[in-house]
Amino acid sequence: TGESGKSTLVKQMKVIYNEGFSDEELLSFRPTILDNLLSSMKYTLAGMGLLRIRLGNSRNKSAAKLVLSHPAIPPVGENETNYYYTLGEETIKALEALWRDKGVRTAVLRGHEYELNDSALYLFENMQRLTSEKYEPTVRDVLRARVRTNGVIETEFIACQGALRARVLDAGIPLNSATPYCTVSKWMRWFEDVRAVIFVVALSGYDMLMQTEPNINRLQDSMDLFRKIATNRYFQNCLMVLFLNKMDLFREKILHSKRHLRYYFSEFRGPDENVDSAALFVQGKLLEAIQRPVFPHFTTAVDTANVKAVFETVLSTILKRNIDAYQLL
Repeated sequence: TGESGKSTLVKQMKVIYNEGFSDEELLSFRPTILDNLLSSMKYTLAGMGLLRIRLGNSRNKSAAKLVLSHPAIPPVGENETNYYYTLGEETIKALEALWRDKGVRTAVLRGHEYELNDSALYLFENMQRLTSEKYEPTVRDVLRARVRTNGVIETEFIACQGALRARVLDAGIPLNSATPYCTVSKWMRWFEDVRAVIFVVALSGYDMLMQTEPNINRLQDSMDLFRKIATNRYFQNCLMVLFLNKMDLFREKILHSKRHLRYYFSEFRGPDENVDSAALFVQGKLLEAIQRPVFPHFTTAVDTANVKAVFETVLSTILKRNIDAYQLL
């Protein structure tokens, strides 16, 4: 589903199985990361308007106007000269002034109320490094970078000590629970020969609304879409894997935000600040009414060690199924 972290998981596959990113590949993310920084501040300023939060220092109004008027930064793919893109000194000073502003800080802390992206705080806290003239993106920065997936992107790698060659299709397909079944089926034809489906859902979306459908809870929409995918005839013979992602953000919300799960899912009867109870409830909601085996895993896409452990388990299961199928021939 959208905003679930699936593209970050695909980047992790490259890090874990394909010798990571070359220096040139890392550098190519520089304009994207700077654009993410700019757009995150723009979104925060828009959120301040929605929440009626004023700037702590009225002199920062000129900084806000400067940032809001800055054009989007095209990625390297659209402009090969963009590798060493640098924000102007005026823009950098404006961003720094805004990040010091109490009103902006308050708005960032309330980001869940207007769907501020998950990477915004990371970008703001690393602003000085990211805007340096000599800045070179790290793997951690790249994992946090947000690039919209369009169409289907393929990644190949070898795992299980060379015993398994995997081809992963990252589908940037605009599906949600309201998508007609015939449209879902049209897209599913891309995946008729796949051995496994990994459905990624953001646990942290339990208190958020859809951007396209502001009356629909984001996690509920993911649950409804998962049922469509899991029961689709094109996937009847596939291994169905469920990644309940963004466990780190989910944990923070459950423990500290006071946005209790029961406010959004009245059926939840567990303690308000018990992460395990809340996570298992969401898992149960996703799996209910699905009459087939599903292999669920809790993941944090930006945590390489966590992702590697989960991938090894999933890939070993796929390899075993392949061997069993071969022996039946």
